[in-house]
Amino acid sequence: MSSGFVYAVGDEAESLKTIEVKDTDAIDMLRWPLAHNVRPAGWSLGVSGCTECHSDTGKIFASTVTPIGPGPDQGEPVAMYTLQGIDPDQRLAWNELFTNRASFKWIVGASLSILTVTLLLGLGMWIGRWGRPETAKQNAA
Repeated sequence: MSSGFVYAVGDEAESLKTIEVKDTDAIDMLRWPLAHNVRPAGWSLGVSGCTECHSDTGKIFASTVTPIGPGPDQGEPVAMYTLQGIDPDQRLAWNELFTNRASFKWIVGASLSILTVTLLLGLGMWIGRWGRPETAKQNAA
């Protein structure tokens, strides 16, 4: 088996013949986990930031792989995202999320800051009223 093809010894000396296989899943490309412990961490994809991988031109998604092996035939090039079983629209949406990730962090931080200030002001006003019961009675009269 090589590059998605199955070979057997041919009729002539030192020849190969291709065998047709009905269950193509049995001869599918071998898929290694990403960075299967063969690179130092400084060389790994994503070391310079999320968008190194999560972009429209990122190596994990946009690269193609051509299956090669010791057999005479070469397989067809395959896009990396198809090996991962990811829908192209889902891939683009995911990449957009990572592209705008820094902006999203600033927006969440600013929103939480505004919420905190509002809650502290409300708490201060409530404590201020609670500490002066005579003022509340004078205002009511």
